[in-house]
Amino acid sequence: MIFPVNFLAPAVREFREAVAWYDAQSPGLGSRFRAEVSLGIARITRHPSLWAQISPDIRRYRMTRFPYAILYVLLEDRVLVVAVSHFHRKPDHWRGRWAEGGGR
Repeated sequence: MIFPVNFLAPAVREFREAVAWYDAQSPGLGSRFRAEVSLGIARITRHPSLWAQISPDIRRYRMTRFPYAILYVLLEDRVLVVAVSHFHRKPDHWRGRWAEGGGR
């Protein structure tokens, strides 16, 4: 089963900001980042239980080519992306989002 995916608004902002930052560093780099995120989302939606559980509800998919992780929750009927998180910036910045978004 392939699960549909939704993003919390802060995760969408993080994703867009990262794409813009990488594009500013080198032409085409933002597109490569976008492709890496898309690959991660495809993997997550096919096998959502495969990646490390870092809290009771949150799982983490670590990207290989960029220092980012996709943090997500597996719900009954979909995957909810909570953050697109840089490894070296405030590692717990996403912690309140799941509760604010209707989680535990």
